[in-house]
Amino acid sequence: MVSPQKVDKFEFFSKLDHEKVYKALKRTNADSSDRDCTDECPYIAFSKFSMRDYDDICKKLIKLISHLCTKEGTLAFAPSLKPNEYEYLNYRLNVELKEINKNFSEIKEELIKNMKNDAKSCFKKDDFKEKLHDIEKSDIEYMNILDNLYKDYTEINLMRFMGSNGQERQCYNYSENCYDN
Repeated sequence: MVSPQKVDKFEFFSKLDHEKVYKALKRTNADSSDRDCTDECPYIAFSKFSMRDYDDICKKLIKLISHLCTKEGTLAFAPSLKPNEYEYLNYRLNVELKEINKNFSEIKEELIKNMKNDAKSCFKKDDFKEKLHDIEKSDIEYMNILDNLYKDYTEINLMRFMGSNGQERQCYNYSENCYDN
């Protein structure tokens, strides 16, 4: 049983626009270009970081922010990110750092020092700063389970609305993943 204190830590998952977030995450993972970070990156001036260990994580974070800030398939900007989307960005940052055994406090200082507001007003550095915090490993494990469940559920929902197109097996695999989690 999860304690009431822990529930508050996970509440942002229930308030996310999961379709928007997972499509942005999928595009981020598929995007191998550095187009968002050729000279000066939007959102975070990571080229000014004193530590180069975080370059890949920052590029990925910047791409995710970019994909969240633009409407899929267009160059139009979405409205400002919501507080729960900043929480999700913090979660993704923590996941990336835990995977490579890096210290959160080091990158937090660098991020705070080098963040900037988006000219299109989608990304607000102060809103993100407010949500930046280290997440305990045990909480990350619970969040990973929630994240995977919501991701699989979203994929099933998308398939349902798009029609089957022979994707019954894939839909079954997603539902099996939900059951296994």
